[in-house]
Amino acid sequence: REIDILPGYLFLYGDTLPENPSELRQIDGFLYMLKYTDGCYALRGEDARFAELLYAQDGVFGRTKVYREGQKISLCRGAFAGVEARIVSVSRRYSKMVVEVPFTHTTIRMSVEFDMVENDERHIPE
Repeated sequence: REIDILPGYLFLYGDTLPENPSELRQIDGFLYMLKYTDGCYALRGEDARFAELLYAQDGVFGRTKVYREGQKISLCRGAFAGVEARIVSVSRRYSKMVVEVPFTHTTIRMSVEFDMVENDERHIPE
């Protein structure tokens, strides 16, 4: 699933801008126009580099795996590499999750980072 991270922004790519950039307000969905304090509309510096990157990637930055509570995953690094676990909670802000891992005759909970996990695409019924 793709999510629009810059809703309302329109990036025009070309060698020149319209003589009157306010004409762009006629475009359906238009909300904002970046204007620098000197009155210039043409992107420059980091803004221009970001727009170039966005253009080169066809507007898509890549995919992020989505993890949910109750989901079955496999650990792919660390002492428990190769062990299946169940997600107990997810912290997207810190890219971590708490998982339950079978250990001897019980289960233990531990915190792991997203990059230590392989998404198994299977789910444990709640």
